[in-house]
Amino acid sequence: MQVTGMIVSFFGVVVVFSNRLAGAPSNMWQGDLMILASAFIISLLLIHVRRVTQFVDPLQAITWQVVLSVPGFWAAALFFNKPIVLEADTKTWLAILYQGLLIAGFTFVLRAELIRKFGAGRISAFFFITPIVGVVLGAATFGDDLGTRTVIGCMEVLLGVTV
Repeated sequence: MQVTGMIVSFFGVVVVFSNRLAGAPSNMWQGDLMILASAFIISLLLIHVRRVTQFVDPLQAITWQVVLSVPGFWAAALFFNKPIVLEADTKTWLAILYQGLLIAGFTFVLRAELIRKFGAGRISAFFFITPIVGVVLGAATFGDDLGTRTVIGCMEVLLGVTV
């Protein structure tokens, strides 16, 4: 049932994006390819977290992921991007701490605990909702037309998650 639900959700996402690609600029596939690559990497991360949390506490697992990955991201950012200059005021540092510790830290540990309790298959089904939320927020924020195929695709994703 889990595999069936994930397949239904996957095809729902395909239906949603097919509507958006109909009149899309020729370079839009690059962004979609990045989203697919990100989804693939996240799936590998979920499998890794599931295995690691069988042996260590979720907080330890996420802490080590951050400790080992952040320097690589900093190096890549320095290599590929111009440095971002931030004003070193209290508001900026509080925002970084809020995003890093409360939002990312808390949700990553919670996700790891849920994966440990319920399994990666059950929890990962809910990640199909992410692109749907993105499309709906795009419509709400930028006035994008949802269209019939998008609505059908969204309902298909929700059906798959339910299954």
